[in-house]
Amino acid sequence: MRIFIINLLIGLLVATIAQSKGHSFSKWLINGAILGPFALLYSIFMPRKKQRSSGQKKQINCPHCNKMIEVDATRCPYCEKKIDIIDV
Repeated sequence: MRIFIINLLIGLLVATIAQSKGHSFSKWLINGAILGPFALLYSIFMPRKKQRSSGQKKQINCPHCNKMIEVDATRCPYCEKKIDIIDV
């Protein structure tokens, strides 16, 4: 029973470290509870997760219909109203 509690606490520590680096909390909670100190060492040295936003264009809300549109849009594809730079 003591080993189970220790592994669960290590799992919480591993999951917290992994979450701070952009990884899934629940996935690393399970990994940490099963692998124990090995997962702790790995989570300390693992790299931060890269964000995928580099391929996506930035979006804003249309000032007229409040739907998400691309920043460089001149017309809203939903309400078809003209978007001025002043509106954004």
